[in-house]
Amino acid sequence: MKTFITTKGAEWEKTKVRKIFIISLTILVLIYSLVACTAKESEVEANVLDIKPIHEAIKENFRDDYLPDTSLTLEELVELTGVEKDSIDEFIAEVSKNENTVDTFIAINTKRDTSYDAAQKFLKYKEKLDEDALKHPDNIAKIKASKVVRKGDTVFFIMIGKPNTIENQESKEAIDFSEKEVKRVEAVINEVCG
Repeated sequence: MKTFITTKGAEWEKTKVRKIFIISLTILVLIYSLVACTAKESEVEANVLDIKPIHEAIKENFRDDYLPDTSLTLEELVELTGVEKDSIDEFIAEVSKNENTVDTFIAINTKRDTSYDAAQKFLKYKEKLDEDALKHPDNIAKIKASKVVRKGDTVFFIMIGKPNTIENQESKEAIDFSEKEVKRVEAVINEVCG
């Protein structure tokens, strides 16, 4: 009789252990699912930069040498660059209203997985500016030094900097000067982003 109770008790213990194992496994799967979802959400956030403090930091760094003074509307931005309207979540786009200055700063947060296309549109816009550079003889170096920068789902078009007083705007010296100014902008972006 004693053996029968022990055997039944052992079976009951095995069943109890199995139930605990199944419940524990279920809880672990649920926790893993929640953690995986949270990681994906934070990855989405990590791909987009907060462009407002970046813009403010660039203006603060350049002070009087930040010449873009006119904000573009979404429609004007799309017309200027060709970036798809539906791919833009947030943007800052400023140009100089002074026709003797080409200074332009654009930062856009694109919808997920559309930043590559936006960067390609910016590069086509830059190519067009390069082709038409002779229309702006005092700004050739700044146009040639302009740059498209892509960080995750944020894309920048940078064509700003101190006025370049070098006489021959097509010279290596003039272009190097303007490229250093663009690198200054990139340094600010990297500093704000951490």
